[in-house]
Amino acid sequence: MNQNEEIRVLYVQPGKYPEEIKIPNTLEIFQKYVCGSIESVRLDRDAYIICNDEGKLLPLPPNRLYGPTDFFAGPFLICGDGGEDLISLTDSQITKYEKKYHSPLIFLELYPKPITLKCTPELYAKCMETSLDKGTQRKTTENELPSLTQCTA
Repeated sequence: MNQNEEIRVLYVQPGKYPEEIKIPNTLEIFQKYVCGSIESVRLDRDAYIICNDEGKLLPLPPNRLYGPTDFFAGPFLICGDGGEDLISLTDSQITKYEKKYHSPLIFLELYPKPITLKCTPELYAKCMETSLDKGTQRKTTENELPSLTQCTA
C-alpha cells in the first residue's frame, strides 16, 4: 500500500447508503473502517472489496449480498485495483458500485440461503427497533452497528 496518499473509496455500512470518502491508504485505516482484520475480495477485474475477515464469526450485522448464497457482514470498503496497490475508484466505478450496493438490505433469514428485502436507512432502523420489540431478529440495533469510533484495530 502506498502510505503517502489518500484514495477515494466507497464505504458501505449495514443499513446505510454507500458513502464516497477519501482515506489514507494504510492497513491501519482499512482495519478501523472494517472493525478488525481485513480480507480483500475481488469484486471485478479492476476493484476489490475490503471487509472484515471474521465478520460473520464476531458476529457483525449482515450488510450486502455477495453472490446468490453469501453475504458480507459488517462495514466494507470498495477500492480500485492498481496491481500492487489499492487505488482510488474512478468516477465511473463510483457510479457503478454505488448503484450496485445502493439499497440497504433487511436480512430475514441467513441460512441456508439469505432472504433479503431492499429498504431505506429509515426503514432499516425502524425494522431493527421493531424486531427487538418482538424478539424475532438478531439483537442488533442501528445504534449498535460498528462505527469508526467504536472499532479497535
